[in-house]
Amino acid sequence: MRLALGTANLGQRYGISNSVQISRSEAIEIIQFAHSQGFRDFDTAPEYGCAEELIEKSQISSDSRIQIKIPAQVASDIHEITSTVERSLKNLNLEKVDTILFHDPKIYNSANFLKIVEALINDGYSTNVGVSCYSAEDVIESYKKCKLLNSFQVPENILDRRILRNPDILRLANDGCKFQVRSAFLQGLILTNPDYFPENLASCRNSVKLLQNFALEHNLNLIQLLLSYVMQIKWADSVVVGANSVDQVKELTNGANNLIEVDWEQFESIPEPLIDPRNWKKSE
Repeated sequence: MRLALGTANLGQRYGISNSVQISRSEAIEIIQFAHSQGFRDFDTAPEYGCAEELIEKSQISSDSRIQIKIPAQVASDIHEITSTVERSLKNLNLEKVDTILFHDPKIYNSANFLKIVEALINDGYSTNVGVSCYSAEDVIESYKKCKLLNSFQVPENILDRRILRNPDILRLANDGCKFQVRSAFLQGLILTNPDYFPENLASCRNSVKLLQNFALEHNLNLIQLLLSYVMQIKWADSVVVGANSVDQVKELTNGANNLIEVDWEQFESIPEPLIDPRNWKKSE
């Protein structure tokens, strides 16, 4: 299992705990330091502000695996999609990337989905194409529509264990599909003091507080505990994490190098529907 650096928070404000925009110089320093610590997987997208340009300026691409996402707003038109990918490649100063993911999992409902994937592979943009999913069902349905898919990004964390023992996911992994876990910290929510949660996330307070109290009572670093869960998932290849500083990269690296085992079933899940950050919008 590898750590991958997500760049959503580097090119824009992202996550519940980010109150300020990270400067370009700080972002480049974070990317370069992560690379020096052994990170070779980097996740980015046009939607992440200037993140693609920051990766290019960091000059870490030559021996790294860069993963880009096709924005959900892009229609299922082959020419529009390839134009989007070409802009990302230009921003990154690359001829191809390691992996291309569709940010909208429901693109598999498009009548020309198979042709789109074929075009991305045959035109040499990447040999790995997949979907960023929100559930096991998204993974299974998209793969049914297109067997050329071989890469999937899925949410999984200590308070969201819906996919952990899904037999279909395990079967696809055994068949050679690559899985990357995201939301290990649930956009920073699990690391935030529950007393400061906004009212629209009030129902999440109890499960997060119980987890944080467990870490305190057992003298465990919370990031170490959260990474220990996701990095021991047998069907996953990597976990994408974000960092707001060099010190946070150090903490992530240390946590990943010192995994522990506990009874994960004791932790109470985030309640539905807030287990999905798309449902965090404040009511008007």
